[in-house]
Amino acid sequence: SHLFFQSVLVEIPLSLLLLFFYKGSWQKKLFFSLALLSLDFYYIMSLNALTNLMHHKLHYYFNDLEFLLVYHALLWLVLFLCARLCKSSEPESPLPFSLWLLLLGILGILLFLAMCSLAFAATSSMEYNTNMLLHFTMMFLLLVLNYMVFHLYRKFSDYGSKSKETALLQQQLASQEKYYRDYLDTREEFSRLRHDMKNHLAAAAGLYSQGRAQELLSYLDTARQELDSMENLVTTGNPYLDTVLTIKLQEIQKKHIFCKPEISVPEGLCLDFSDTVTILGNLLDNAIVSCLDYPPHTCQINLSLHYQKGCLLLHMDNPTIASILPSPGIGLKNVKNQVQKYSGILSLKIQNGRYHTDLVLYEVKSQN
Repeated sequence: SHLFFQSVLVEIPLSLLLLFFYKGSWQKKLFFSLALLSLDFYYIMSLNALTNLMHHKLHYYFNDLEFLLVYHALLWLVLFLCARLCKSSEPESPLPFSLWLLLLGILGILLFLAMCSLAFAATSSMEYNTNMLLHFTMMFLLLVLNYMVFHLYRKFSDYGSKSKETALLQQQLASQEKYYRDYLDTREEFSRLRHDMKNHLAAAAGLYSQGRAQELLSYLDTARQELDSMENLVTTGNPYLDTVLTIKLQEIQKKHIFCKPEISVPEGLCLDFSDTVTILGNLLDNAIVSCLDYPPHTCQINLSLHYQKGCLLLHMDNPTIASILPSPGIGLKNVKNQVQKYSGILSLKIQNGRYHTDLVLYEVKSQN
């Protein structure tokens, strides 16, 4: 076994050089090379101390085959646990240089403690079995601490992924809000212009009607109808809600999708503009995208929005080719965050080929 330990101390560092051929930053390659090298070192030292104890105290000696089986079985178990610990459900995000320095610094400190333990074991005048037991305990403790460094790496990586995702969510929300605010400003300007034009047309029609100018009257009537046709598709008395619904319903019509919403809400809802944009905008965007998988004029989006005793209730369903709920995208994650803001409930399901969305927002006050 002594020859085996000597060969392993050479083979393992050489095999770790293969890590540098894997994808990843040089910081990541350096970290995993050092972390796995130190992990194997602590494992070998722990196993060496344990076998020495068994030799001297229990007078039990492994034959070569037994030793190889025990060594590889335990090593694969240790590496399997490390792989499971480093595996994350979140997309991997690059760590800042300062965190890499922290992780490498921790590994360096653990290696320094290991060298101190080896020096103590080699020079100690303690009884042999006690010395080996203390050495085994120290190396096993360092093995566990090294294992926890992998856990720390995963936590840092998950935190970086969530921070990056949060930044993307905020960026998308800001972009959406700017778009709708620009549209709202334009709509208000157009409303004032439309009001003035309608007054002018009405006055001109009254003056010329006495002269029986039929052609002019016909023209004026046509112009007035065109202006009337440019009214909002939804008028609830809530400018933010009207703006978002009007934009999305116009988009739905252009894509030849049928949608006749049922809206029953009072004027003056205390619903933030950003919340309106996030919830309604993203849900309708997802419904529109889902309908694009079908031929034009064949899809219908059912949308209902009602207000009852301080609660805003939304139901929407649309056709979908999916059979199971897909992973939520950035837009839907934004919706979930805004629903939580109102301590609300969001329910999603696929049933009979349609994607159903049910949403309740609590404590939505009305000024009327």
